[in-house]
Amino acid sequence: MLRMYVGLFCLFFVNHSLAQKVPKPDFSVERGFYEKPFKLKLKSELKGTIYYPLDGTYPTDSTSLIYKKPILINKNTVVKAYLQSRGEKASKVDVHSYLFVAQVLDQPDSMPGWSRPMINTDYAFGRVKFSYGMNPEVVNQDREAMIESLLSIPSVSLSMDIESFWKMTLGFDEVPVSSEVLFPDKPEYNTQAFSGIEGVSHKHLKRNYRLSFKKKYGDGKLKTELLKKYSPLNRKSATKKLDR
Repeated sequence: MLRMYVGLFCLFFVNHSLAQKVPKPDFSVERGFYEKPFKLKLKSELKGTIYYPLDGTYPTDSTSLIYKKPILINKNTVVKAYLQSRGEKASKVDVHSYLFVAQVLDQPDSMPGWSRPMINTDYAFGRVKFSYGMNPEVVNQDREAMIESLLSIPSVSLSMDIESFWKMTLGFDEVPVSSEVLFPDKPEYNTQAFSGIEGVSHKHLKRNYRLSFKKKYGDGKLKTELLKKYSPLNRKSATKKLDR
């Protein structure tokens, strides 16, 4: 079973025809789980400008921040960055999720900029208000045990913009998303790919989502050790490339 951390960030890729010829920026800290704040450095061997937003907006050279000094990461953050070379060629966007599990436990039901609509369900109590947080009555019974549980199996970090989130959640549209598989015990297996995502089981309290890795979003496959390392059956024959 996989848990999904649906990121509250805008994630897309720069669709330039020459993007493959320019390498993506290097991140000094790998994606994954952390307990203490740290400073993230972005660099590139090519001369140019590295752009990155931290407010969930689409990364562009006109709206994003220009990297000049290390970035303090002290909360759950998704960093998107790309390099604009001096020859006007742009790299693809690289995406790194940095998760502080203790903060995940304390995420509130309401957050600035995020609405809480009433959702129709097929349960006896009918309509319920959308919630973003974990149940504090459950979390606070044994926080250490909760943290240990969240770090006991791999997680998937999904990142998209707000508009796409609601299209996926309340409708039937497939929208672009960044998908990262994060291994708490084997960070060297962490990986990222762009895909499409659509919501299903719309009338259930807990929604299901389907990922589709297609060429129009990125490489068309998610390369991961997930099934090889964690499948309960047939690990030896399990694939390392997923298309959904």
